[in-house]
Amino acid sequence: ELLAIHGALALAILLGNRRAADRAPSILRRAYPDVIRRTLHRLAKLELISMAESNGEIIVTITTRGSQRVLRAKLDDLELRRPKRWDQRWRVIIFDIPEEHRVARRLFQQKLRALKCAPIQRSVYATPYPCTDELALLYEVFEVRPFVHVFETSSLGPTLDGRLRARFRLPR
Repeated sequence: ELLAIHGALALAILLGNRRAADRAPSILRRAYPDVIRRTLHRLAKLELISMAESNGEIIVTITTRGSQRVLRAKLDDLELRRPKRWDQRWRVIIFDIPEEHRVARRLFQQKLRALKCAPIQRSVYATPYPCTDELALLYEVFEVRPFVHVFETSSLGPTLDGRLRARFRLPR
């Protein structure tokens, strides 16, 4: 039951709801008001949310730090979905992230590998799966959007095409 309360509060907060406590099921709010209050105060102490009172209601807002924590949590759960049927398109990710952003570059590369994108060269990766939303999250988290380009193609040449089809276990 306590997990449900924390989950409902976290969901409301993560979705940017201004009245997080009101989103918790009413039966849980009545049964565990102290737990909800403590949870909100703990999140505020960690500077993940801010709380303000207005017209007798507590207004809860996610902070920049809280938003960053949400992005990191989304990043940890990120994976490319393999469609039932391949659309015969390769997504090629090319990047040239400057040396002054080397940490972001290294983390971006690690995440591409974790998403099972295939390295073609040091800063060129390919995947047969749609990845627009996932890449958008990576751009935001690592702040590398100006340095990354993505294009789709139906062929990467016979040698590379065959090698990648085998790697991703795609029909020939």
